[in-house]
Amino acid sequence: MSIGGGYQFPQVTTTNAPVAGNTYKIDYEFDGSENFDLGIGYDFGQWRIGGGFSKGTLSLDSIKRDGTELAITVEDIDVTAWGLGAMYEFTQDSKITPIIMSGLSYQYGTDALVSVQTGGQNTNFTVSSDELWALQLGGGFIYELKEDIGFYTKVGTAIPLSNSDLPEGWTEESPTVFGFNIGLMYSF
Repeated sequence: MSIGGGYQFPQVTTTNAPVAGNTYKIDYEFDGSENFDLGIGYDFGQWRIGGGFSKGTLSLDSIKRDGTELAITVEDIDVTAWGLGAMYEFTQDSKITPIIMSGLSYQYGTDALVSVQTGGQNTNFTVSSDELWALQLGGGFIYELKEDIGFYTKVGTAIPLSNSDLPEGWTEESPTVFGFNIGLMYSF
């Protein structure tokens, strides 16, 4: 069983939007944000498999069209991820154990209120968040505090495997998220 928290760094997401004969490049820039995770699994020795739950918040810093910031604000989006993966421990019966991890996750977010300022007036509308699958890759260390309790630190990335729901003809350069987590692992 594990419990932890950390910080994630979403990369800039670029959408190419063909509108009225022109193609616009729209960049979505996100702030880094905190997250927490819970996990449960089975230890086979040097291999572990498990499932987990993670929750965090995405905050949009800015939206730029062809390099110019737009007068658009988007409220924070709460993101939930469920994952299934495997971990390999390079050493056994050691105080410090290097690990690598890989797995799949299913992620979804809350709807968000968007405010657009045009001609001195604000227009508000709601956008729905995407649901997507992602490949999880990472590595780190487990430090044994006691026989059944370990402190872990890990870094990783989530690479989307599915596309966003975009209008026909629009394309997206898939966003990648990097992050790190620390926490406690208990074996029973």
